[in-house]
Amino acid sequence: MLLEEEKTMLEQQMGEAELTHEKLMEVSNRFQQVLHDIDAKTMRWMELAEIG
Repeated sequence: MLLEEEKTMLEQQMGEAELTHEKLMEVSNRFQQVLHDIDAKTMRWMELAEIG
């Protein structure tokens, strides 16, 4: 699954009212990791674009 797709899926899951506190924390933590990964990959792409 692509990171952007996973981000969208996680956003949808966080909006679900029936999530337990534990599941919400799990989804929230994964969401933060996905955002970090997207940012890191975007920065790397920008660095490579400057070089090329």
